[in-house]
Amino acid sequence: MHRTPSFPSTKDLPELDADDARAALTELRCLARRELAIVYTRPYHERGARPLWNVWFERLVWPIGELRVELGRWAAAWLAVQRSSEGGA
Repeated sequence: MHRTPSFPSTKDLPELDADDARAALTELRCLARRELAIVYTRPYHERGARPLWNVWFERLVWPIGELRVELGRWAAAWLAVQRSSEGGA
């Protein structure tokens, strides 16, 4: 029987290189530990395929209201902010 993992891995962020995926997942794990984000799989995915992940932020983190975002979109946005704050591309 196939079990759903409890947390996404770098394989769940194929659009990112391994270092960027690890950095984003490390940050997400910190947010989840502090109960600032809830990470969960979507209820349906193709049989045999990796589950698709969402991230849920509540008002404490996202002041304009609750927010659900796909894992890949969140990771790309987080990396863009990190790079802009570092002065990188």
